[in-house]
Amino acid sequence: MTLRVLAVAQAAEPGGAELAILRLVPALAAEDIEVDVAVPAEGGVAEAARDLGVAVHELPVGPLRRGGWVTALRARPRARALAAHSRPDVVWLNGIVPQRLAPAFAPTPVLLHLRDLVTHRPLQWRRASFWRQVRVVACDSDAVAAAAAAAGAPRERLRTVFLPVDAVEPAPRPAWADGSPVIGFVGRIEPRKGVLDLLAATRTLAERVPRLRLVIVRGAEVAPEPGYERRVRNAIASLGDRVVLIGPVDDARRLMSWFDVLSVPSLAEPFGTVAAEALAAGTPAVVTDSGGMPEYVTPGRSGEVVLPGDPDQLADALERVLERAPAMADGARADAARFATVRVAPAMAALLRESAER
Repeated sequence: MTLRVLAVAQAAEPGGAELAILRLVPALAAEDIEVDVAVPAEGGVAEAARDLGVAVHELPVGPLRRGGWVTALRARPRARALAAHSRPDVVWLNGIVPQRLAPAFAPTPVLLHLRDLVTHRPLQWRRASFWRQVRVVACDSDAVAAAAAAAGAPRERLRTVFLPVDAVEPAPRPAWADGSPVIGFVGRIEPRKGVLDLLAATRTLAERVPRLRLVIVRGAEVAPEPGYERRVRNAIASLGDRVVLIGPVDDARRLMSWFDVLSVPSLAEPFGTVAAEALAAGTPAVVTDSGGMPEYVTPGRSGEVVLPGDPDQLADALERVLERAPAMADGARADAARFATVRVAPAMAALLRESAER
């Protein structure tokens, strides 16, 4: 029997959470699950969903910052109308922000998909009515599940299901891939991503590794921080042609195989999609012990794990991996195999059906 699902996205432009939905939709169809997508506004997610033949609806959820609740409260009548129109068997709230709309979808059961390291107990988690509706909580990693449990989510409802990550055809050789040792970074320019730590590590490494190059592939901005970006641009300028800044790009996965190593210096990273994407491309990753990444990056086999906020330790680890990068390619692919969509989709389908049955 076909299961009808309404997936509610928390961002209009694709980040890891939104890409997960888009990558899973075709595979879920093979599991007899039909997905509609609600987006907070027109943007890249809506465009990509329509390209997949998915019905798209607009449903504001508000920003994560304080005051975002107002937008969600105003959108609840629209959410009720959408549920009445599309008649889903399950509502898939994709992120912690869309959970604000859960009451508007009652009595339809909800699968809450956590993609954040929750640091406090959300107000709605204190309500019995919320947990009568939300019977399954999908978590991007064991670290996300542990944080949710510490914040008060019922442990028996927590399930870990990884993000879908597959290798793709590499892009044509970029101009910066000229035989120089290349460290890659893919992500938004914001404090949480640790870009300044990576630039400091690159400055140290430049004295040890001849012709070293850092390629920063910036992601789409969600909440620009001009002060931080100004500091990043000043640091880049001081490193001269050692640093190449590009992006955003349509699909950064296609660049992964042109890096010798990917660096993910984040201060907090619930799953770390780009690290998994690098491993799938056979590129080792140096990541921080800041969430889910140590669950799949194996030191000495597929990369290294360092403390967040320590540029010197990051520089040392990058140097070690650069020296052994070709020998780590097979280990990287093996460590990423668990994220293949053909493995993730059945697990996600099972959770959606479990939500509908309760």
